[in-house]
Amino acid sequence: MSSAQTNSSFGNVVVAWSAHGSVGRTSLLASVACELAKQGKSVLIIDADTHAPSMVQTFGYDQNFAGLSAAMRALDQGRLADETFGRLL
Repeated sequence: MSSAQTNSSFGNVVVAWSAHGSVGRTSLLASVACELAKQGKSVLIIDADTHAPSMVQTFGYDQNFAGLSAAMRALDQGRLADETFGRLL
C-alpha cells in the first residue's frame, strides 16, 4: 500500500492506494477520518475504487445511489449539468 499527504488551499489531503485488494486502505482511511472528525475537523471521503468501493459499507450507508463512476460517465458524455449532478447525490 502507498499513501501520500499534502497541504492544499482546501486543507490537508490524504490518499492511499494499492494495486492489490485487502491491504487495509479502507480501515486506515476510515480510522483517520474518524479521528479528524472527533477533533472537530471537516472531513470529505472520496472512495474512488470503481471495482469494489467499500467506504459506504464501512460507515453503514445505503448503497443504492449512483456515485463517482456515474458522475464520471455523465461528465465524459457531456451530461453532467447541475440537474444531473443533483440526481446523483
